[in-house]
Amino acid sequence: MRIGHLNQVMRAACDEQNKIEIKSVAIYGGQAYTITNYGAVRLALTSLYDRNLLAVGDEAIDSLFREHPNENSLQVDNQTYHQLTSLVNSVNTQLPVIMQVLENFSPEQEENIINIKLPEGIDSLQDLESFNKRLQKIFKQFKLTGEFKLVGFDAGSEWEIIQIVGDSLYRYFLGVISIAYIVAKTRESWWKGSETKLAYKIAKKKDKSLTKDEYIEEVEDAKVETEAEKLVAQLGTSDNNSEGDLVAMVKVTTKSVIKEITNGTEFHLSLNPPKYLTKDNTVPFLEIDYSLIPKIEEPTIKTAKLKERIDNSDPVENSKS
Repeated sequence: MRIGHLNQVMRAACDEQNKIEIKSVAIYGGQAYTITNYGAVRLALTSLYDRNLLAVGDEAIDSLFREHPNENSLQVDNQTYHQLTSLVNSVNTQLPVIMQVLENFSPEQEENIINIKLPEGIDSLQDLESFNKRLQKIFKQFKLTGEFKLVGFDAGSEWEIIQIVGDSLYRYFLGVISIAYIVAKTRESWWKGSETKLAYKIAKKKDKSLTKDEYIEEVEDAKVETEAEKLVAQLGTSDNNSEGDLVAMVKVTTKSVIKEITNGTEFHLSLNPPKYLTKDNTVPFLEIDYSLIPKIEEPTIKTAKLKERIDNSDPVENSKS
């Protein structure tokens, strides 16, 4: 984890005094508590422990974190709550110095920066070149005015820093990444649902050759198309593209990005992201509130000749190439 990212993680869990704050609600007459920011507190503590920045620990709390690694909020009994509170109080005595170091060494970033973490397995210059070619292919699929500029690598890490120049290009890129993460994140849990399996059985009766993977891809394609239409309706048209052109573009690029996410590539926001993005910026791109993204107005976009239109063939098939 980069210093800037660790700083974000800590900021999400800390109050204005740079101390970790447990936000909770007493239930059952004080016999238990709902910790509403459990996820942020867990991530902050484990991030510090993993980097040997803290010496204190608690076996019971370590066990709690292992048993509940993904919850954003959590109900705990009275004893566990007070154990966690005691641990946090102890950690808070050490935090001011740690937070000052993180603040001093965290880099400033423009809001239109995207941080891309390389997937595992890149062990040579040839591997890196291959990865960057895949990224370049995705970037070229965006038929909008603007460019993707390589700022460089985050010092001592496996993160590439990319700056997106162009309002419409930046906003559509965020939308595509958001859709891709939503689809990729829900793929496994979605298939476990009984209704999904039942729907697959019904579909298989109509087409006995339909495989599970083919069915999942068909459903995902439909989900991507629905989200693409919503995104275009919210952001509006740009660069003389029709709504149909932009929906097709979003579908193609989203499918390509899903493949990269599946391979282990991560796309993260700037360390200083726009206000309309998810409040928890430690989570890559989940739940962008499209309604808060400023709508693109043609007069504010630099006019330029349309570089190239998307082929009239099936955009989903194009993304597989």
